[in-house]
Amino acid sequence: MPVPAHRKTEDEHWLSGTQSQAAPDAPPLESGRPRCPAALSPAAKKSFRALCRLLASRRALTAGDQEILRLYAVISDRHQRAIEHLAKEGEIVERMVLDSSGQPHPRFVTNEWLKIAQDCEGRMRGLLADLGLNPMARPKVKPTKSEAEAAITFH
Repeated sequence: MPVPAHRKTEDEHWLSGTQSQAAPDAPPLESGRPRCPAALSPAAKKSFRALCRLLASRRALTAGDQEILRLYAVISDRHQRAIEHLAKEGEIVERMVLDSSGQPHPRFVTNEWLKIAQDCEGRMRGLLADLGLNPMARPKVKPTKSEAEAAITFH
């Protein structure tokens, strides 16, 4: 199996009189803190702010992340409510169903809150991956400008 070639530095290109064929690196994004939407529930606001703190500590938070963070906060709140119902009612619940003659009979069925919780878990996992908060997506997230770099940038 062939080994990929070593990427030359700018100095190596200058010494050999060549130009790089690699795509230029994208400039780092401006860091920023998105506004927490007022319409969120208190639990959703807590989730929104916790994710903001986590992303800011990783230098991966921008003002443009507001909508994806809002979606995560809403889904996280819905998931928490579904989990609370499941804790009270259980995953399998007894429902009364009518047979063909109209007589009620007990039947054990899957709690509807379980489907909601599972759906929320899948969506939360996808949003966390989009934000770079899983091991596979982490290397794809480019850090934002540090405060020192942002101070040097002229607008």
